Amino acid sequence: MSFLNPGLLWGLALISVPILIHILNRQRFKRVPWAATRFLLAAFQKTNRRARLENLLLLLLRCLIIGLLALALARPLVTPEGALAQVLPGERPNVVVVLDNSYSMGYRGGGDRVYDRALGVARQIIDEKRQDRTRKFSLILTAEQYVRLPLVRDGSADDVLEAIRLSDEPATTPANPGSALDVLDELLSADETAREIYWITDLQRNGWLESEIDSPQDSEPTDDSESAAEGEGEGEALPQLGLANLFRSVAQRAPTHVIDVGSGSRSPANLAVVDVGTEDRSIAINNAVTFTARVRNFSTQDRPGVTATLLVDGNKQPVKTLDLAAEGEATVAFRHVFGEAGFHEITVQLESDGLLIDNWRTFAFEVRDGIQVLIVSGDERPDDPAESESFFLSLALDPIRDDDGRKVAPTFLPKVIEDTVFDYGQETLSDYDLIVLANVPSIEPQVVEDLERYVRRGGSLWITFGDQVMPSRYNQDLFKGGLGSGLLPAEVFDPAPERGETSYYQFTDVDYDHPILQLFREDRFRSLFSDVPVRQFQQLLVMEADEDVRVIARFDDEAKSPAILERPLDRGRVLLFATSIDGAWNDLVRIPIAFLPLTHDTVYHLSGQDHHVHNLPVGSALRRQLSTYPSNKNIPLTFPSGDQQYFPVEASVTVEDDRETFSFLIAPMAELYQPGVYRLSLNEDPDDVELFALSLDPAEGDLRRFSPREFERSFEGIRVLSADSLELELSTDESRRGGELWKYLIAAAALFLALESLFAWRIGNHGRS
Repeated sequence: MSFLNPGLLWGLALISVPILIHILNRQRFKRVPWAATRFLLAAFQKTNRRARLENLLLLLLRCLIIGLLALALARPLVTPEGALAQVLPGERPNVVVVLDNSYSMGYRGGGDRVYDRALGVARQIIDEKRQDRTRKFSLILTAEQYVRLPLVRDGSADDVLEAIRLSDEPATTPANPGSALDVLDELLSADETAREIYWITDLQRNGWLESEIDSPQDSEPTDDSESAAEGEGEGEALPQLGLANLFRSVAQRAPTHVIDVGSGSRSPANLAVVDVGTEDRSIAINNAVTFTARVRNFSTQDRPGVTATLLVDGNKQPVKTLDLAAEGEATVAFRHVFGEAGFHEITVQLESDGLLIDNWRTFAFEVRDGIQVLIVSGDERPDDPAESESFFLSLALDPIRDDDGRKVAPTFLPKVIEDTVFDYGQETLSDYDLIVLANVPSIEPQVVEDLERYVRRGGSLWITFGDQVMPSRYNQDLFKGGLGSGLLPAEVFDPAPERGETSYYQFTDVDYDHPILQLFREDRFRSLFSDVPVRQFQQLLVMEADEDVRVIARFDDEAKSPAILERPLDRGRVLLFATSIDGAWNDLVRIPIAFLPLTHDTVYHLSGQDHHVHNLPVGSALRRQLSTYPSNKNIPLTFPSGDQQYFPVEASVTVEDDRETFSFLIAPMAELYQPGVYRLSLNEDPDDVELFALSLDPAEGDLRRFSPREFERSFEGIRVLSADSLELELSTDESRRGGELWKYLIAAAALFLALESLFAWRIGNHGRS
């Protein structure tokens, strides 16, 4: 047994007061022999013995009352493991520890990692509460990783301690307080068991707030002074309404303690690479590629001269420096030429700071030998190649050659075939990045199916028109009623009336923000495209209900007919150029400074790689559709750590238009949480690998924190404790749950006081009778 107020035990000395009063009130007398009273002596001795016993009992009652009151003031405690504690009434609630394991907890402030302090606090709580063996313990993580919430539910103290030991590293995902609150709500609603909640966090604002409104005091940057730590000069934090209501509901049903283990700074300094990528959709060997990285300064102090390093396939490149304003962002660019085709990776890495995990970011991509373009010509003229439909387009895409005729930079690798050859269906469409139908009269239905399948699986189709096109066959085989039921994004009609030498059509309503026309966006270049003479074009009708169609340019005829339009189709896209590509219907080919960039940018746009496929957020599952069965029956996946796991390949059957097609899927993999590059080996060749880069959510790198007062103000009914005051709070809180005796001592003192009054009244009446 112990006492909360041991200094007040001196009150026990007051027990001597009634004893002294009793002694002082005893009558002093002198013996005088008197023969007349001797006959009363026997009766007096009998009465005196009873009176002395009654007075002694009254004295003991009064001493006991004073002693009980003195003990109550000292507040004696009964330890939970004591036998007396087990018979005392009162609940000992089960303990729920909510551990913030988001990656911001990996911040090192003052040498110690915040997450290590959080783990220490969690162990301290469990060790303090485990003394009562009847309790159950739960552990909930605010950032989901590897396991589903909660990690431990109503288990033993040892179960939670083992889970904490295994969770010795923070997650790589942001905090999701909503998930933790949902689990708490489920726990509290599942049964009537009393619980107490300890939420251990760094009080990071990210994940809690709907928005922030700057107050007038925020007109100047605040420092990390004591006033700032107490919430002076803060912006008003607006918590997400749903979170605030749910947190309030949880706190009303169970005592909830929020324990702040964060650094003392309101805005810990942190730099982060928030994005890495390239605007070059197609990357080919021997071509310079520009990579850009966005770097964010999350602190309130300027950071000049920050070093950023580019690593290409793990090899360090020259370092660059950049200046970052307070709470500002800057972009750094790197250029690199790849001499080998295949998958590659680049990493942009910053100098070290308190949170290392977001100081680097990786980008995975494929370098091609060149862009494979299949040009299907509907009007080839072997006797006069310059009059062929494909002549100017293939010439524009023909690789640059040196004096010896050798290819220098084979960015484009065009192949021309006639439409009659294409109708044989002998081309493997998946070998090409882009297919161009140039003035093709029609396509055989069997080939149309293959072409549609090619586009839906990620290929691109570019259709240009001319005098060979048969509108009825296009509508029947390629349009199919529209709204995505066929390849064409518009219905095809007869060509517009041809205009003569003095009158021609021009482009208008041009969307210069589209990638294929951005070169002409400046006023000085617009006329290169808008003033191109067009003598004839194919009339197209876009269905109003088809919202996916994007009209990029129109003609200036009375109907404002579509000139260039595009529509995505599943994973691929289709682009229509309503006039010819050979110069028969327009003079575009006679303006090389317009024709060359237009065709190049169109091919780049349509054949561009979807870099998002190989660059995913952490927590994603990798899925890979294959057109042929890989040589590996079990596909090995190498993790950034170097560990390797195997995943099976599953065959699936798809029925399309009464035809069965087979595809192979690498079974959906478990969610992956390590940031960095994963290597997927599809074949037995160790060099034939596909790379995937998984990156962090950069929002978690914003380490701005609530002050305890601000958090309490934002979430009413929640009390925030510091880790330093936790020990006293735990001991006091534990003593109040059935282990403290002062209530019982006061009740006993009141009972004995009533007995004393009744007994004293009885003695008084007996003495007068």
